[in-house]
Amino acid sequence: MGTYVLKTMAAQVDRATLPWDLLLFAVFSASQAALFFLFVYLLYRLCIVPAASALHGRLTSGVLLRDLSFFQATPPGRILNLFTNDVARVDGSLNGSIASLAGQFVNLALSCGVLVAAMPASVLFVAPLLAACYALQQTYLVKLRELRHLDAESRAPLLDHLQEAERGRVLFSAHGVLEARAAAFGDLVARNVRALWPLSCIDLWLGVRLEVLSVVLQVAALGLLLAGSAEPGVLGFVMTYVFQVTGTLSNIAKISAQFEADAVSVARIAEYSSAVDGEEDGFPAGRDGSTPYSDSDPAPAWPQFGRVEFQGVSARYRPGLPDSLQSVSFNVNPGEKVAVVGRTGAGKSSTVMCLLRLMHQTAGKILIDGVDIADVTKVRLRRSLALMPQTQIVFSGSIRQNLDPLGLHHDEEIRNALGVCGGPAIIDKLLGIKDSAETSLLDTIVGPK
Repeated sequence: MGTYVLKTMAAQVDRATLPWDLLLFAVFSASQAALFFLFVYLLYRLCIVPAASALHGRLTSGVLLRDLSFFQATPPGRILNLFTNDVARVDGSLNGSIASLAGQFVNLALSCGVLVAAMPASVLFVAPLLAACYALQQTYLVKLRELRHLDAESRAPLLDHLQEAERGRVLFSAHGVLEARAAAFGDLVARNVRALWPLSCIDLWLGVRLEVLSVVLQVAALGLLLAGSAEPGVLGFVMTYVFQVTGTLSNIAKISAQFEADAVSVARIAEYSSAVDGEEDGFPAGRDGSTPYSDSDPAPAWPQFGRVEFQGVSARYRPGLPDSLQSVSFNVNPGEKVAVVGRTGAGKSSTVMCLLRLMHQTAGKILIDGVDIADVTKVRLRRSLALMPQTQIVFSGSIRQNLDPLGLHHDEEIRNALGVCGGPAIIDKLLGIKDSAETSLLDTIVGPK
């Protein structure tokens, strides 16, 4: 509307209304800016941020609820790439592409409507421009998808190598293989760069062709206007929107191509966020594909006594492998201490993993206080059991966050638990910190160990 006001002002002979026309132009321009700001704000507030948060939450749940076989078969670099590169694309460039693409389509529709209303003959160059931009975009997308896939495939081994270097740096130094490791890392970096370089080149390829196409069509539109002896006001008005339409089409082609490329990250996130190993919402589909299961968790106080029963349990690490446990049956009464003894591979760790449903159970039942753990969601089951690994791990954060990471208990309950195991005395001896009114022991920050 602001441009239309300027066109009207240029066609007027009487300048008496010029101040009012300028005021009207300023009002329309300010209104356009305010509406655009409101549009972007609502888009982010109501659509983009909730969608990104939901995708990240589903991805986290989908990965954490997987069986142990998933982590054994999936390279750590691939999982790390999901939570770094793919999530960054969803939270960053994809969100920006959605907002920009929506704004550009609205701008294109309004600009084309005004342009066709002012000069119906503009359809002669707008239609070919749309077809040419679409053809360029499709050619660009075919190669872009392949290059994005190569980039993702070459990035995962690089992250794996970095993790191995961090974990085995002492061992590599002791055996004198640092130079070989550095050379291997250089080869992985070079492989990733070979995948990234064509990505930059193909963006330039699309940009150059879109700019050339825009210039050719702008010259054609100008020739059409001059041949028709258009008035100066109409000439300026139409050419302004011709430049705007060509620029908008160029932006749409680039942004939509980037949008579809970033959508590959959404597809990967959705793949790992989908139903886990045939389960829906953490419930198994049945050992034989037909066994029904309850859809309700046990009482909030479960497990109250700690009676464990294995009834003919067979389990394997993943489908296709032989059973690691075969028809195991035993009972552990509340308060009993039981030691499982056996050679390597006898099934000691597998027995514990079955309690947390980290393995594929093929037969039998595991009861805790009379409740079949197959009827309990993985989230509730793992929240209700505690596993003490052979290697103790302390995470970065406060003592409260380490003891109660989900924030389900009051400070007094955490203090009582610390007191039962002699925690305050040990912390006082190691860190010299005592629990008092001035200094809360639970807020003491500890590092990863």
